[in-house]
Amino acid sequence: MRGARARRHGSREPATVMRATEVEVAVVGAGPAGLAAALAARRLGARVLVIDEYALPGGQYHRQPAFASADGNVDSAQVRAGRALIAEVVQAGVEIWRAATVWAAYADGTLAIDRGGASVEVRAKRLVIASGAHDRVMPFPGWTIPGVITVGAAQAMCKAHALLPGLRVVMAGSGPFLLVVALDLARAGAKIELIEAASPNGAAFREFLRFPKRWGELASLLAALAARGVRIRLGRAVTSAEGHLAVTTAVSHRIDGDGAPIAGTARRHMTDALAVANGFRAQTEIARLLGCTTRYDEAVGGHVVVVDHLTGRTSVEGVYAAGEITGVAGHQVASAEGTIAGISAASSLGHVLAGNTRVLADARRRRNDAQAFADLVARTFAPRPGLTSVTTPETIVCRCEAIPRSAIEAAIDSGAHTTSAVKRWTRCGMGACQGRMCGWPLARIIAQRLARPLSEVDNLAARLPLKPVTLGNIVRSREMTTL
Repeated sequence: MRGARARRHGSREPATVMRATEVEVAVVGAGPAGLAAALAARRLGARVLVIDEYALPGGQYHRQPAFASADGNVDSAQVRAGRALIAEVVQAGVEIWRAATVWAAYADGTLAIDRGGASVEVRAKRLVIASGAHDRVMPFPGWTIPGVITVGAAQAMCKAHALLPGLRVVMAGSGPFLLVVALDLARAGAKIELIEAASPNGAAFREFLRFPKRWGELASLLAALAARGVRIRLGRAVTSAEGHLAVTTAVSHRIDGDGAPIAGTARRHMTDALAVANGFRAQTEIARLLGCTTRYDEAVGGHVVVVDHLTGRTSVEGVYAAGEITGVAGHQVASAEGTIAGISAASSLGHVLAGNTRVLADARRRRNDAQAFADLVARTFAPRPGLTSVTTPETIVCRCEAIPRSAIEAAIDSGAHTTSAVKRWTRCGMGACQGRMCGWPLARIIAQRLARPLSEVDNLAARLPLKPVTLGNIVRSREMTTL
């Protein structure tokens, strides 16, 4: 690419192109995995840069408040633990770039970054990708009404800004994350009604008993929710939302064994905010753009990056991955994987420190112990195939391009049998989010209509730019011949 740029502009680089910042280890993402990786690599003596798109480091789990809360509602144990970890990382000499979005990655280790509107390039000898995951939501009638948000967004509002999405909040979906966020909101003063799609059977209950420490944590969480008047309704799913200028009502149904609504079981829930999430989807775009091998596992996030679990190495030389992009499994697994990847990346550059072997072995043990419980949670709360039936023909699936399910099904019936094919046919997935919101439901709609496995139809490609960026920044970066 440099040659192409030289031929176009002569022997000198354009004055608008900034010289790349060079580091030994670049870490993308400042959540539990990214911070752990940065700290581990820095302790070995590597020069480390962390790049994070949010204003404050910490990720979703350790999300830090944007300002101090007078009543201390946002100063939770997770916030305090994150504050201590961030301070430790900074004191160790790790540089953290905030509000810096990676929008391109190249095989030579160069990252193109939008940093506060400025075009910046970073060239790293080793790259650790810890880009995390985001909520996934199955569209339903009314999900575009103001006041309907994801559970992750509700938690971010509460943690970072001490704001409530509403005074009366209905939360719906599946998985323990709903319980955690429900407690955050209840502590902040919201009245919560929680609708949990999963209804674990006796066999699943007995499996959970194999983890007595986690069972105790769950019991404490449920007791705290009960003390704050949180109502939990099991085996139901939200099927529609009502309201005009803002959501006023959530409608739920009991669901059958496949997760489909049962006729005649509707219940109306008055609310001024509806937070929904059906688990998480791994953000693997950077890794897939670089050519890292992935595997498909719907229970743990769809496409996830394949790594050597002893080192965190991906299939691409010099690229490591840690945390939710290797399989959504929670902060304990993410932190342990970050330590493994950070030590391995720094060690591969010749940085050695006494005790490395012990620290690495401890991280692997912690990862393995936490992974067993994470696997059980993933199996228990995995979205069921009948979930797609909450989406009607008129329901908008792609919010960016306003594409309804009926248009998607027409494309499928005309021969578009993968997400990429439907994208080209309808523009579903071509908007600003590039399929982050609609890619998952799109794949499930296709799989259901064709009776094919999700792994065969879910193939949206990672494309440049990975995130929205100005044309000016593209021009100021290296020439992008792939666009």
